[in-house]
Amino acid sequence: MWWDMNLEVKKLAGIAGLVFVVLNVAAGLALAPQPPLASDSVHKIVSYYADHRTALLLQGYVFGLSWVAYLIFLGGLWGRIRTSLTWAPVAVAGGAVWLALQVVSQATISSLADRIAGHYPAASTMVGLHDHVIMLFGFSFFPLIALLVGGSLASKLAGVLGTIGSLFGLIVAAVALIAGLLLVWPSSQGLAILEVLDYLAFLIWSAWISVALIRRPEAALP
Repeated sequence: MWWDMNLEVKKLAGIAGLVFVVLNVAAGLALAPQPPLASDSVHKIVSYYADHRTALLLQGYVFGLSWVAYLIFLGGLWGRIRTSLTWAPVAVAGGAVWLALQVVSQATISSLADRIAGHYPAASTMVGLHDHVIMLFGFSFFPLIALLVGGSLASKLAGVLGTIGSLFGLIVAAVALIAGLLLVWPSSQGLAILEVLDYLAFLIWSAWISVALIRRPEAALP
């Protein structure tokens, strides 16, 4: 049967990875505009949550669906790279911590959107929680680095990714290290843009591995 075949299960993990990427792009770019920076005015921050309540709540739901697919993808990736005893655990641990930070961040966003639309709490509370969201997103780049480095090296050793794919993941990890400096300079628009671009690059890396699991689960992509 289809479920009894290991290769088909690995392909399912690849499909789940692509679903994760598509839902993330839809939720992050299509459902709601990009959030304000920490340096933006109180009015702009408060208005963002008030004006986009429904979109932000729907965004949280779509992100939640994407994380279900992500867990399937991460489990399938672990099954494919677990022979790399050094890097596979780093990748999976980094992926798990990254997901936990994403869940907390999105839960805060949804709470802000739901609360501000009906009750308009103190502006200082809104701004503080918004800064909390920005910091959570910034901290999430550190476990993302572990996922990218461990996943790229383990995938290369296991024959999932070729040299180019593995090198791409390492480059994305290096850029993430720079993007994480937004924690030091939270008002830097340049670093905020770099974080968004690096996150998109991470989705490309995820799609790359997903395609490898679907097309050639036992061979490397060039």
